[in-house]
Amino acid sequence: MSVEISQTGDETIWVNNKIIRKDMNNKWVTSRELTPNEREAFDNHLRSIGET
Repeated sequence: MSVEISQTGDETIWVNNKIIRKDMNNKWVTSRELTPNEREAFDNHLRSIGET
């Protein structure tokens, strides 16, 4: 299954139409649980942009 990631701002990332936002403590928070594949792709994206 492919995972689509788009970043619409410094504090907003979409993973397969699930929004993930950075909170006031600089933690990434989503209101819908990510699948293991989505989580891996999201973590890889964060590494690629120097967030981890």
